[in-house]
Amino acid sequence: LARTQLSLHGLAVLVVGYGEVGGGLARTARSLGAIVQVAELNPGRALIASYDGFEVVERIGDRADIIVTATGRTGTVSAEVIRNLKDGCLLVNAGHSADEIDLDALGNGQDLLPAVTCHQVGAREVLLFAGGHVPNLAAGDCHTLIPFDVTHALQMPGGRSDSADGRR
Repeated sequence: LARTQLSLHGLAVLVVGYGEVGGGLARTARSLGAIVQVAELNPGRALIASYDGFEVVERIGDRADIIVTATGRTGTVSAEVIRNLKDGCLLVNAGHSADEIDLDALGNGQDLLPAVTCHQVGAREVLLFAGGHVPNLAAGDCHTLIPFDVTHALQMPGGRSDSADGRR
């Protein structure tokens, strides 16, 4: 949002994958006014998404203004899917794998904004964020040191208390 200056209010956002990342993305998009759908193949996760109040779809459709992948799987957005996207659809890869979106199917693009390229796919334009790479690392301010410090602190061995009063 900071890079595109795009408001999600009223936009159709499709989150592909409803694990920890996808669930957080879906809830955040909804809180920012988006109309959110979830595409999830795992029946258990699809059920959770449904219980969380999201419309669950079986395939990536052509209604979304923004599609965000969060699967960690190669080829989540295939060439076939790309050919059927809505004109002006923005593709964002928030998953672990840099090849969740078939970048070859998009072909060369032209810079539209510093982190957004525009690709001609048939008669449609498809927008790609951060070159298809994970946004916070490729187009964001990256991680601050605070999450790393907290993570390392939580991984440090805590030791055991052997005294009755809890001191080490």
